Amino acid sequence: MAGLGSVQKIDISKMLSQYNVLLKSVANLVACASNSSNAQPGKFLLIQFQLSQATQIGDSISNLLSSLNSCASNAIRNFKG
Repeated sequence: MAGLGSVQKIDISKMLSQYNVLLKSVANLVACASNSSNAQPGKFLLIQFQLSQATQIGDSISNLLSSLNSCASNAIRNFKG
């Protein structure tokens, strides 16, 4: 665990890659559940839960990128004077 004052790197490409894997697994689950012989209430609840997780993760990534963009813009503005 990182100590107080240490900086941890955020690997954006790895984060987006893992998010893409999550979206593919949700898509596979949706495809499986869309088959009427596989349609069970538990599978639809699982899909709903995974979709909400994917949405929350996507929102968090979007917020992170927006914050980074804002930080970079402020740094450039301050540098220009």
